[in-house]
Amino acid sequence: MVNMADSRFPNLHKKNRSSFEIIALILEAVKDNDAARYFLMKHTSINYAQLKKYLKYLIEMGFIETDMKDGQDSYRASEKGAVFLRQYYRLLEMLFEAYTLNKEVNIDHQVEYAARRL
Repeated sequence: MVNMADSRFPNLHKKNRSSFEIIALILEAVKDNDAARYFLMKHTSINYAQLKKYLKYLIEMGFIETDMKDGQDSYRASEKGAVFLRQYYRLLEMLFEAYTLNKEVNIDHQVEYAARRL
């Protein structure tokens, strides 16, 4: 499985991220352990209003389950959320492989073109 911290992939903690990237970060944070809202806000670098919107969406879709621990909500990935995260990683891997292959093809093409010009 792909690691989100893998240097081959874009930094998902950057400022401008897609909804898919934020969803993946949230699911990554709750895939192994329950997490509270504050932890999720810190992990994803989003504010409470944004987190609330994403959590509502993820709960409605069945990607995240909630539980009450010590008087506060905690969140964990459901099986459906884990499946989504695995598919997301698979897609990232495919995109990276296509990018790498394309980059190698372009380099080979440029070298071949330059050699012909000599």
